[in-house]
Amino acid sequence: MHFQKFGKLPPAPYDVPAHSRRRRKLYYEGLEYLESKNPDEETLAKAYQLIKESADMNFSYALSKIGEFYRFGQFVDKDSKKAKEIFLDLVERLNPTAALNLGQMYHDGDGVEKDSKKAGEYFEKAFLYASREAYKGDWLGHDVLDNKFLLVDHEINNAIKKYRLDPICDICHENVFEQRSFTQSPFREIRKVPSRIEYPEYDDGKPVIRRGFCCVNCMDEYIYPLMEAVKKGLVSEKEITYLDGRDDMMNALKIFLKAD
Repeated sequence: MHFQKFGKLPPAPYDVPAHSRRRRKLYYEGLEYLESKNPDEETLAKAYQLIKESADMNFSYALSKIGEFYRFGQFVDKDSKKAKEIFLDLVERLNPTAALNLGQMYHDGDGVEKDSKKAGEYFEKAFLYASREAYKGDWLGHDVLDNKFLLVDHEINNAIKKYRLDPICDICHENVFEQRSFTQSPFREIRKVPSRIEYPEYDDGKPVIRRGFCCVNCMDEYIYPLMEAVKKGLVSEKEITYLDGRDDMMNALKIFLKAD
């Protein structure tokens, strides 16, 4: 991939912070109704309504819960194929509950051919993705480690520490240390990017990626050109701050950096 020149960063289709807070709040409220003690039909209907609204706003955990509804036939007709499609799409977004559901499906032969190897692979992904979310400070990732993998506090802390030593690139979603720059010598030293990429020209040091990591290739292809654009005043600090909260981040970056 080569960036020839800068374009214009497409504006976010919504207020990023407000959108993020709203869909998460809807999901939390839906879970409260869903997990309430002895819920009646009205309570369950409210739970589905809230979770569905959050899913319609593209919140990955809510979408995964919709997948579970299809998997178990709750609120909707049981449809294992539909559930699997939803989970596979969310695994591409590094959602731990989706990976966990796929692992369970392959382990049990639930709507798919039983496959212990695939089950194990998805369980490993679920653990990795949950550790990533917990490292980023997301309670939902912590909850997966706590309530799904049944880890106690010190085990969760160890999982977070382990993730920090062997993380995923938040742009290409590959292991940071396995990525090489093909434009450089194959013996080029692999660099681990700090959890905050800061701009010294800004006093508040706003990051490109909030509490995450980036591989060498993505640093060269995305981050360094973006830093250059910031220096040239072609993109604002506020736009950078909200970039990784956008669902269309990769598409926006490619348009702005004119990737070909």
